[in-house]
Amino acid sequence: MAEPGKWQGKNKDQYLINFYLLKINNLIMKKLTTITIALTFMLFAKAQLNPGIKTGLTLANQNRVDHEDYYDQSTKAKTKFHIGVFADMKIIENIYAQPGIMFTGKGAEHTSSYSGTKTDFIMSYMDLPLNVVYKYPLSFGKIYGGGGPLISFATGGKIEQKGKTKKMFGDSNDDYKRGDFGLNLLAGVELSNGIIAGISYQTGFADIYKHEAAKIKNRTFNVSVGYLLKRGN
Repeated sequence: MAEPGKWQGKNKDQYLINFYLLKINNLIMKKLTTITIALTFMLFAKAQLNPGIKTGLTLANQNRVDHEDYYDQSTKAKTKFHIGVFADMKIIENIYAQPGIMFTGKGAEHTSSYSGTKTDFIMSYMDLPLNVVYKYPLSFGKIYGGGGPLISFATGGKIEQKGKTKKMFGDSNDDYKRGDFGLNLLAGVELSNGIIAGISYQTGFADIYKHEAAKIKNRTFNVSVGYLLKRGN
């Protein structure tokens, strides 16, 4: 939600150009998401892998940079949850690929420097990470670290302000984009009995806000526990 300011927006032609560019961007993100899901399931079906599950807490925040003609808003992290599945596939000695499908809560609390008004961004995403990790063997199991690209698609979202609720996604210039992409970094421990515990950090590269008033990008820090359903390699 934009604060009042001097910015008057672009002319009608530019608005229409931006509108159709956003439509094209959303279509591309949907196609990429579909392709990534299909490839992930193909890998699950054909590769020599250890399928696993994980869940845990997410500390969600957003990086916000406001346009100079609008009042600044600060952000505060919110506690969310995540859950999903992944595959653990050996590539070469000690190097593994880990594609996955995760459902993650994201968002933040935004506070206006002008009015002090607090606005909660409540968002749900389907994340499709494709990590590559290095595993170092120890007597009790392995420690690992790595990272990779991340494609995300918002499955739901709303804004709560002063007891009122507004949907986040639509065709308005003041709405938000569903598609996101970024980088995922992770590290943790894998015990010999299959139990895993780890941390990860996700940074989104896409500006998810359509309006010129601000650029907003997702950030999450995750603490996870999980289990590898099959053992090997």
